[in-house]
Amino acid sequence: TDLTNIVLLDFILSQQDRVGNIDYVEHWYWVENGALKSRKAVAHGDETEPLPEGAVKLKRTHLNDNDAGARVEYANFAKSTGMLDDLHHFPAGTWRQLMVLEADLMAEGPLHGYLKSSFGLSDRQFAQLVKNTLLAAATLRMQCQAGTIQFDLDPETFILTGTATPETIDCGAP
Repeated sequence: TDLTNIVLLDFILSQQDRVGNIDYVEHWYWVENGALKSRKAVAHGDETEPLPEGAVKLKRTHLNDNDAGARVEYANFAKSTGMLDDLHHFPAGTWRQLMVLEADLMAEGPLHGYLKSSFGLSDRQFAQLVKNTLLAAATLRMQCQAGTIQFDLDPETFILTGTATPETIDCGAP
């Protein structure tokens, strides 16, 4: 899920240097009384607190470096390498958020205004962000309509139940 979301963000932001440059933070995850629990792992494995039975250490992506994103002059490697075209599993919640963002940007709604005024983007950078977002939504919508994406990335449910059941998505609706 993290990697899929980063590919989408990198596509939208025209991130140039993500390939081979992914930071992460390790966390422990376990199920306690039917609920998913977690805590940040101690660096270098020197845990001072005992770990709950069945705890699993996972690497969670950490967006720590975005100096090569949102600049018009940079190469958008997520776009040029077709990373979105090659995704076959996607989080349903991210899909819904992307479709809401697409609709808002097209209508120049409140998210459009917030993005335009809050991040110090030039007019060219903002236009590129909008263009990339609309292209990302169109690309993923086409894959959804073609049936090449399963909406089955739900780590919490997978850890709790051991299964990932694809969610049915209306490919044409925001």
